[in-house]
Amino acid sequence: MELYFRLRKGIKNAERLSPQYFYKIGGFAVFPVCYGSENEEVRCRASRVLAELCQNNPFCQARALESGLLNVILHMVTTERGQALAKCISAVSSASREFEPACTELTAQGGCEALAAVLSSDDISAKTKSAFLVAYLCGHYTPAREKFIEQNIVRIVAKEIEKGGDNATEHLLCILHALKDDQRVIQQCQDINLKKILEEHLKNTEEGTFLEEQEYCSELLKVLGNCPQAEDIQSEADR
Repeated sequence: MELYFRLRKGIKNAERLSPQYFYKIGGFAVFPVCYGSENEEVRCRASRVLAELCQNNPFCQARALESGLLNVILHMVTTERGQALAKCISAVSSASREFEPACTELTAQGGCEALAAVLSSDDISAKTKSAFLVAYLCGHYTPAREKFIEQNIVRIVAKEIEKGGDNATEHLLCILHALKDDQRVIQQCQDINLKKILEEHLKNTEEGTFLEEQEYCSELLKVLGNCPQAEDIQSEADR
């Protein structure tokens, strides 16, 4: 218990330190201890601090990568639940975005598969954070984009949109929007009749609200509307 309070105090103090100074005084050494704790609050606070340290900070992103912390939190994406999962994904996101070496490691260590699985979660906060990161990766990092296409991320996203709107929906639609120029993705969209799902979503969205969602839907429908259906292509070939 004494160790718990010392760790908790140390992490609270970390929030007031500059990222580089926190690393130089050995602050990163506390993360493996915290992540090994059975106390969810300790793990949550560790993820929160790591996310703040790494946000737009290549120095700390590099330290998180080289120390193996990124691999630790990537694994935890598959084991955490609730608030701890949401905080963990935030840490993964901050440690990876705008830092290609971390994106490479994320992709190589099964991060794409782990994040895709969270998209089907009932935990809206974790689902939203995962969708945000997946959308970023699809738009900015080709190897991850390829992984998601191989997984047929379109089918996963479509099922979630079909369930009805929530806080994650805008980011789910952003994933599709980031992939819309790939012919393989267009075919995957046609295979599940995504056009109908998007039309239903628009119909159930109150006019003048959720403008980003409506814009994504409209652009996606425009792309799908301009693409011939597979049966039409086959019909032309048979003539």
